[in-house]
This record gives sequence, C-alpha cells and structure tokens, in this order.
Amino acid sequence: MQARLVQCYLLLGVRMFQQLMRNVLAALLVYMPDEVAGMRGVLLSAVAAGYFFSQVPGGILADMLGAKNLISCAMFGSALCCMVIPHVYNAYDVTGMWWTLAVMGTIQGPLFPTSSVYLSRWAPPDERSSASTKMDIGISMGALISIPAGAYLGSAFGWQKAYFIVGCIAMCFVAVWLRYAADAPSKCWFMSKEEGAYLQQVLPKQRSKTAEAGETPLRLLVHPSVVAIFLSHMAFNYGAYFVTNWNPTYYKDVLGMSAVEAGLHLSMPHVTNLLGKLSCGGVSAVLTKRGFTRLGMRRFFTVASALGAGGALLPVYLLRDQPVVVTTLLVSTSNFFFGLAPSGFKANYLDITVKYTGVISGVGNTLGTCASYVGPLVVGHILATTGSWNLIFISIFSVGVVTCTFFAIFSSDRPVEGEDKPRD
Repeated sequence: MQARLVQCYLLLGVRMFQQLMRNVLAALLVYMPDEVAGMRGVLLSAVAAGYFFSQVPGGILADMLGAKNLISCAMFGSALCCMVIPHVYNAYDVTGMWWTLAVMGTIQGPLFPTSSVYLSRWAPPDERSSASTKMDIGISMGALISIPAGAYLGSAFGWQKAYFIVGCIAMCFVAVWLRYAADAPSKCWFMSKEEGAYLQQVLPKQRSKTAEAGETPLRLLVHPSVVAIFLSHMAFNYGAYFVTNWNPTYYKDVLGMSAVEAGLHLSMPHVTNLLGKLSCGGVSAVLTKRGFTRLGMRRFFTVASALGAGGALLPVYLLRDQPVVVTTLLVSTSNFFFGLAPSGFKANYLDITVKYTGVISGVGNTLGTCASYVGPLVVGHILATTGSWNLIFISIFSVGVVTCTFFAIFSSDRPVEGEDKPRD
C-alpha cells in the first residue's frame, strides 16, 4: 500500500476516534444517575465550549512546529480524559466531569487545522479531493459507531467503565499512530523510493520559516478566495448541524414520533451522509474524464452540496402530511449532498495556501463553529416568534445559494500568498 494512502487512513482514524470520544456521552447519559442526566444539556455543551478557543492557536502551532506531534498530544490527551472521567466524577461530581469534558474539547480543537496541515504535506494536488474525503469519512464513522458502541458498553459495564474502555481503545490507536505517522514523506520509514521521488516532484515546496508561520498577513484572511471558503464552511455547518440537532425535535413536534419510534428514521441521514462521502471518488473520476479542472471540481462539489442539500429540505414541511418515509427520504437525501462537501470547499483549504494551511483552516473552522453555535439560536428564535419550520428550511436553502454562488465566482486553487508570481 502506498505510504500516502496509509497516512490518509491514519487521519481517518484520528477523526473517527475524535468523534467517538466526543459523541459517546450522548449514549452514556441514559446510564448515569438522575442528577447527572438532569444536567445533560450542560454536559453536552462542555466539549464545544473548549473546542471553540483552541483551533486558531493550534493551526498556528501546526504551521510552526509540524502536525504529527500536535495530533499525537491531542489524541493522547483526549483518551486520557476519557479514562479519568469516572475518577473525576467520583471525586468532584458533575462539575469536575464538565471541566474534564471541556479540557478534552480544548485539546481536540486543533485537530481540524492540524489535520489539514498534515494532509497538505502528503496529498498531491490532484489527490487532495479524495484525501480530504477519506479524512472526513472518519467523522461519519465515529458518529455512527458512538451511539451503538456507547449503548452496548453502558449496558454491559456501566457508564464509568464504558468511558474507561473507550479511552483505552483510543490509546491503542495512538500507539499505531505514533508508529506509522510521519510529518512529511522525507520522515516516513516505510515509503518506497519510487513514491518518495514522485511526491518530491509533485508536492509544493514547503518553506520552514518559523517566524512567517506565526505572522499570517491579514490580507490573506480577507482575500476573496479565502473568504469564499469561510462562507461555504459557515453555510455548511448551519445546514448540516440543523439536520443533526433539530431532526429529533421535528419528528416529535411535527410528525408526532418519539425518539424511540423514529430511531431508524433518525439514523438514515447519517448512513446517507457516509454514502455521499464514499461516492466522491467515483464522481471525481467521471468529472476528470469529462475535462474538469481541479478548481472546476472544487466548485462542482461545493455548489452541488449546497443546492442539493438545501433543495431537498425545501419541501419537507410542505409534505408533512405525507407518510413519514417521505420526510426521511428528503432529509436523508439532503445529508447525502452534505457528504459531498469534503471534495469541495474543505479540500480547497489545501489548495489555497502553502505556508499558512493551519491558521487559515483554523480560522475557517472557528467561523464554522460560530455558525454551529448561532444556527440553533436562529432556529429557536424563528420557531419562537413565527412557529414556521418552513421559514427555517427556506433560510438554509437561501444561505446555501448565496455562499455557493460566491464560491463559484471567487474560489481559486492557487496559493494566495504567491499569486503575484507566474504559475508553474
């Protein structure tokens, strides 16, 4: 197996275990004492509270010091947090548990920008779409695994032992990561000479000036090509997290189905999201045969993701009186299209800069996190003031149209810090 493919699968594992350790709380809450379960909203917000503040600093450090060590520390620290949560709870009750989860969120915050830096050192320009998608598949896998795994471990061993087991399994992955991960092809011990020569030829030359890495010019962050990525990321999070966070409420309030009754219906969008990501490779191959450039494919996937996902949601409320399977089909179709985003604007993070991948992706993911936070507030306000679910679906589609249009016009696959230089 090619060394660069091994690195992609290692990053898939990083994102999978990150999501597993983050999401398993939702499954284990039902096995916790009543005083803990009564604080579930507060506990579920703990990881996000820490996650918000460390993404940009983590991206800067990744640009300066390299990505492998930061990812290693983040994964080790997250696994350790899972292992000590039972002990912290027994000693300091729910307050200590919240702070432990918040620390885990802070530790995990740099993983998106750091993973982008890591991938930029390995993925040739023409393989970045598939590499970015493989990394993002780990998120879907972690989300799919966390609920059944947490439910099984919680019922079999209790929630405290379940957390410890999850931490131990994650530690085993950390050992694999430390053995096989490498910051760059030149540091990989198992790569063939042929692959090394190929990567040296096709990968952008990296500049290792530490001072430059910590001094990202503001003009790069407000460059239209970079702003296009940021806006698409925010619109994506607004829509995708609506499906994740509000879908159970919609089934209950509008369709009259409890979470237990709607279990299969609520799980299908996660399955189709994974299928959407898995389809990106085949779609990319077809587009390449049809003469699409790399930038053309970035735009295609971004526009298709925004319009397809938003368009599928538009008729949901209007068809609420139809059999529930109609709603499930539309929401699942929407989440399928959201699964195309890793080959669109998310892969574009790797194109848009050579020196500042970490900080630009860190800023972008921080803005996306803001959208994830503000989005539920907007949805709640719309429901409280108008009671209109249809207005929410229209807003998701409208935001997607505006941002994907901006992306289609202003996006670029050329590093912005070198656009004054002639293209090679």
